[in-house]
Parts: sequence; C-alpha cells; structure tokens
Amino acid sequence: MGRAAPAQRLLDGGEDRHLVLHALMDVLDAAGDDEAALEAALRELATGLSDDDLNGLGDR
Repeated sequence: MGRAAPAQRLLDGGEDRHLVLHALMDVLDAAGDDEAALEAALRELATGLSDDDLNGLGDR
C-alpha cells in the first residue's frame, strides 16, 4: 500500500475534518497552478516542516 495522503494523515492524527478541509482549500488557493508550490505546501501541512526545515535552513 502507498503512502497516506496528507489530509488522511491529519485525519488519522485526530484533526477536525472541517479544519482539514479548510486547510486544503487554503493550500490550493495559495498554490494556484504551481505544482511545486502545491507539493511543498501539502508536505508542510502534513509534516509541519517547510522546505527550509527539510533543507536544514529553518529557524536560523
């Protein structure tokens, strides 16, 4: 079986379904047509880690 989608991980973690839905809508609005921005935003939503965090640049 593949990896769980970011929204499903949030729901599995006990997050409120309505809040997850609105977070996903915000991500889609912010990313627009930029697939890389969408991927990064979904990853940050699911993990709480930004690209800077993942690349060792966060909280400097």
